[in-house]
Amino acid sequence: MLTFDDLKIYPNPSDDILYIELNTEEYMDLYFELFDGIGRKLMIKEFSQVNRIFEPIDVSNIPEGVFYIKVRSGNRATVNKIVIQ
Repeated sequence: MLTFDDLKIYPNPSDDILYIELNTEEYMDLYFELFDGIGRKLMIKEFSQVNRIFEPIDVSNIPEGVFYIKVRSGNRATVNKIVIQ
């Protein structure tokens, strides 16, 4: 079963590359969405039938501020706050 305890998003704050890392025992579809502070979707990444993610995301072109990354698989989801400086 997916546990978001294993989810790592670093460095936070970030100014260049943000890394998303997740290791699970089962294969699943994963969705990552980046939102700004007023809920506008800035990015979507989809992964089909994976059990390991190590994804660098270039945030150098995103303005400074507070953003949110939503990670979803099936009916489970978590939202993490990130700061871009």
